[in-house]
Amino acid sequence: MGKIANFIHLIPQRHPNILAVALGCLLVIVILAGIEGFLRTRLWWQNVPGKGPAKSNLYRIVERDSRLSFRGTPSSSLNEILTRGGETIYEAKYHLNAESQRRTCCPEPAAPTCTALFVGCSVTFGSGVSDDETLPSRFCKYQSRYQAINAGFIGYGLQQVWLQVTDSTLLDRLPSETGIIVYTFIDDHINRLLGTPAVLTGWNYPLPWLEAGEDGGIVYRGTFADRDPLQYFLYRYCGRLHLYRFLEYRLGGDRAITPATSSGIILAARIIEDTAEKIEEARSGFRLWVVLFPESTLGTALQQELDKTLVNILDCQNLLYGNTRPRDDFFYRDSASAEWGHPKALVYDLVARNMAENIPPCN
Repeated sequence: MGKIANFIHLIPQRHPNILAVALGCLLVIVILAGIEGFLRTRLWWQNVPGKGPAKSNLYRIVERDSRLSFRGTPSSSLNEILTRGGETIYEAKYHLNAESQRRTCCPEPAAPTCTALFVGCSVTFGSGVSDDETLPSRFCKYQSRYQAINAGFIGYGLQQVWLQVTDSTLLDRLPSETGIIVYTFIDDHINRLLGTPAVLTGWNYPLPWLEAGEDGGIVYRGTFADRDPLQYFLYRYCGRLHLYRFLEYRLGGDRAITPATSSGIILAARIIEDTAEKIEEARSGFRLWVVLFPESTLGTALQQELDKTLVNILDCQNLLYGNTRPRDDFFYRDSASAEWGHPKALVYDLVARNMAENIPPCN
């Protein structure tokens, strides 16, 4: 201890520059910490019911997964309560089975059935609605000879859809020889596929990283943390600081409205096509259907790319146009980056009806 004390005592005499730099760094850290604390306090003080960042207890049923990055905790249940500014936006009960799939409420079939496997994000999972109000549950209400499986989960992108389908375990467990696999597309899936700054900052786990190989096939390269570890670290941790967001806003940046590039749409189309091919190889009695969800703006460009393939597409983008009901009947105000967020039960019911009218019945 005496030698260490003597060394520290000699630093100012022998290395005055080192001490000055150390004190300067300490001062900068103290100033930045003070600014961060001030911004957080101001946000808390200006708390307005129904405004500001959303807070949820959903994390209680989310766990890491080596292949999908994250998944719902198997055999779990949760009463999710989502609030903004202290105001409850929605409260919904979720039940997950041993395969991390959400419970679907389908009537008992009177005849041999087909399977409808639903894959996708929170729109498939059904954030904010009960088990019997999700898209899979509503679909099998109108197509009663289909038994629906809800394999979607909150925060998933097209990457997880591809990884789920290429995992033979999921397809092998489908209980019938024929059926459909339904992927629900929303615009943000392009951002998730590209790993935009907003995605790197907003997700607690790094999303899977897919690329098109030189031979045209799809290559799984790990996660976005593997793509550029330094970039991921900066966005994942520094990007969540209030000081970072304040400076970004002042400098004119806006991560939440990052435009999807044409290359992202082309890559998405290639992944969907590859997914359809793998379904055909593994379970020839099943067909992939892509549902372009209401309010999507990129679905038309994606459809133009997929028109060159044999993928089945159901365009529901304009399903709500002309409907005179208040927007509050259709969507929650649970998004921090847009006025409207997740769909309410009415939207799922309308989409399910449209699917039942356009997707061939089980034979």
